[in-house]
Amino acid sequence: MLTLMYILLVGTSVASAQNPPPWTFIQSSYYDNHGNGLACTASGGCVGSSGSTCAVSANTCAPNMRQVIKSGDVLVAYSEIYNPTGVNTTLSSISGETSLSCPICQSSVFGVTQNIRLVPLTRGGESNFTCTFSSASNGYQGCGIIELSTTYTSVSLDTGGTSIAVCGTLCTGIPLTTAASDVIIQTIFPDYDYATALSSPYNAVCAGSSSPYCSGIGVAIALNTSIGSQSTPNWTVGSNEPVQMNAIALRGTSGGGGPAWTFVQEGYWSNFGAASGSGGSNCGAPLSGTTSCTVNLPHTVVPGDLLVVIPLFYAGAPITLTSISGEGITKCPACQLTYYGAIQLDVGYVLSAIGGENQITCHFSGASTGWQACAVIEAHWSGASVTFDAGNAAIVSCSTSCPGVSLPLRGNTDFIIQSNFPFSTNPVSVSSPYTFFQGSYGYVLNATSGQGGAPIWTLPQADPLTSNNAVAFTGH
Repeated sequence: MLTLMYILLVGTSVASAQNPPPWTFIQSSYYDNHGNGLACTASGGCVGSSGSTCAVSANTCAPNMRQVIKSGDVLVAYSEIYNPTGVNTTLSSISGETSLSCPICQSSVFGVTQNIRLVPLTRGGESNFTCTFSSASNGYQGCGIIELSTTYTSVSLDTGGTSIAVCGTLCTGIPLTTAASDVIIQTIFPDYDYATALSSPYNAVCAGSSSPYCSGIGVAIALNTSIGSQSTPNWTVGSNEPVQMNAIALRGTSGGGGPAWTFVQEGYWSNFGAASGSGGSNCGAPLSGTTSCTVNLPHTVVPGDLLVVIPLFYAGAPITLTSISGEGITKCPACQLTYYGAIQLDVGYVLSAIGGENQITCHFSGASTGWQACAVIEAHWSGASVTFDAGNAAIVSCSTSCPGVSLPLRGNTDFIIQSNFPFSTNPVSVSSPYTFFQGSYGYVLNATSGQGGAPIWTLPQADPLTSNNAVAFTGH
């Protein structure tokens, strides 16, 4: 259970006639606290990997890459962690890049947790990564990075899933139905043995008996899949035992060679200390907010980029966003909810940022006596200019299937953000083509006028007062 097996799919392409194919495997590297791992490249095969800072008393693991990461590529980070205390220890970030979580790809049982995070557009230049976990495992921990190249101009989550099963010595992977020609990554983690083989047409580059590099976790990659129902990998494991599996499918969209949107980064901070990105400060304490909230950002804001600021409040009286530090904002009245019996939402935006900030302070019209937070999102349009397209907001009563809000889009090159804040729970996913991030948000890149319909959020339980808002911007 406590060492590594790495399996790579290099075939099965329905797009092989394209030149070049939309998705290409570049390299991968996995490293664990036993010093085991495997590093593979498309041209150089696989060798034992190296890394550092992976002791189980620490909350990090740093796999080395065999090649420097190229700017503009796609990264998928995955972790396998066993915490004997039963705590679900998750992968929270990777160094140098803004990564997005995949809640539908996370599997946790009896202290064993599998996680996947996505970097849809790399800054590049790294030769290693530090994976940071939510806590030290005190048992087993490992982290892997997969680099992919794509001809698409933007990348987002298509679908994913998890499975926990007892499947004898032959384990069937996770069935997926995709909406595009995707790259699919599937993993398996047997409870106390190892995976030894993978069914054709997949090609195993490492077998479980190839100690010390290969046993324990298995990882499979399918490139340029067809649209629709996907064949599942069949894993051979050493004995009849429980296994955990997870999967993620990534889709790409193209701007036809013209300008396109890129999701750059996001940050979030609340007076309860909930964070995304790089944390924050000056937001008050639980049940005692302040009139501001400072959000740290992983990277410095690029001049000319779009900034979208979404504060939220649960307070005894209406509160709104008044300004942010370093930039002049425009408000979206249609995006505002001020009913004090539910989560209040607001939106401010900057179409062309002055830039240079590595933190943004959100200023409010009052201090919350309950919960307050602020999210800052940066997106880049490669064309000439950006304009506001549409906004909307609504409070609805939801079952576990919860509709967002629709937008009357006029543009055909839009960036859309939707928020979903139930009163008594948190969403776990949002429907395609939205990419889920920071627990309550979803975005779409390069949306057309026909994609303004309300997405469907999945909630773990029904909620009587769910606050939704959305805003869209058109690139020109």
